[in-house]
Amino acid sequence: MDSDRTAPLRNPLPPPTPDAPTQERYGHVLVQRKLGGGGMGEVFLGFHEGFQAPVVVKLLPEAFKRW
Repeated sequence: MDSDRTAPLRNPLPPPTPDAPTQERYGHVLVQRKLGGGGMGEVFLGFHEGFQAPVVVKLLPEAFKRW
């Protein structure tokens, strides 16, 4: 059995500091920086405060939003 599969996940990034330049907040997620983008949206690195873990956030272009 592969021991890497059972190892706990490590948090590769520390939580953002209070003075970090955060552009947006979506619920418990603080968006930290843009990772990339294309025709189907933009991808950002974020930090989920509840889980204390990094997350990836994908935002769709305005053309795909219906509300």
